[in-house]
Amino acid sequence: MKMIDQAQIRQRLDACHFLSLESFGPRRGEDAQFDLILEVAEIKSQSRQTDRQSEDHDAVASLEAHTSEDIQRIVEAHADPLIVDPDSAIFTILFEGYAAFQIKSEMMSLLEPTDDFSKKLRIYEKSRFLNHMATTTCASDWIGEPLKHFAVICLDHIVDVACTREPILSARKRNDLD
Repeated sequence: MKMIDQAQIRQRLDACHFLSLESFGPRRGEDAQFDLILEVAEIKSQSRQTDRQSEDHDAVASLEAHTSEDIQRIVEAHADPLIVDPDSAIFTILFEGYAAFQIKSEMMSLLEPTDDFSKKLRIYEKSRFLNHMATTTCASDWIGEPLKHFAVICLDHIVDVACTREPILSARKRNDLD
């Protein structure tokens, strides 16, 4: 794959407002023992019908929020559902020769001091995850090259990967699978 293609795919990935972690696991094949594949899908907002929105707005306008259930009803009445639709992009992210990965809840994650919120695929040369790798594993002794920390930011999940190489990205439309 050409570098320009990788840059274009990364720009397209970063342009998504939300991503859904669809699948993860090892790549199959003889030489793929330490290769990790992630599939993430672009999540889009599904617009509601205008008539229903105005009815919901009128019904909720008089509702006071006293409980968390009241707040939930207000949010649900005004929020558009998030879905993976037929035109959503599906991104495959291949990490060749990864040392470790973890999946954690987005809600339970601490921010890194250098987080770039415009990126859905973030790269760190220093991070808490790399500190963890240095203090609790023998990866740096075993691999012999400096590890980089890649984070894939999805709705509800963050996938952290320690790897020496840049991931290989590919993209397709969801409806290409049908």
